[in-house]
Amino acid sequence: MELLLILIPLFLIFTINVAVWVRRSLQIKQLTERGMPGRAVVVKKFPRRKQRTRIQYEFSGTTDQPIRHSPTVSQAVYQSLEVGSSIDIEFLPENPKVNAPKYLVDQARAALQKRSGI
Repeated sequence: MELLLILIPLFLIFTINVAVWVRRSLQIKQLTERGMPGRAVVVKKFPRRKQRTRIQYEFSGTTDQPIRHSPTVSQAVYQSLEVGSSIDIEFLPENPKVNAPKYLVDQARAALQKRSGI
């Protein structure tokens, strides 16, 4: 019984993480197929935590409402950006909340093309 009290929460955490990963993977695939280019402004650089480097950017997309996103970025990108600088992004025109830095979408696009033999 005690083992179940440990295993059930671990299983739930694992399942939630897998679901989030699958959802984001599908979003990135959509961006590779239908992503619209845009520019965003870096509004925050989060302090580094271990190897994780995150920024927060803001853009308008296809609406007047500002959209913010906080992706993890490579060390090189993190170091090259300052608050107030711009970053190229891609977003879904029908749902601008689905967005990512352009360099990540380009990497995914290249991997998908390599995988499909194009």
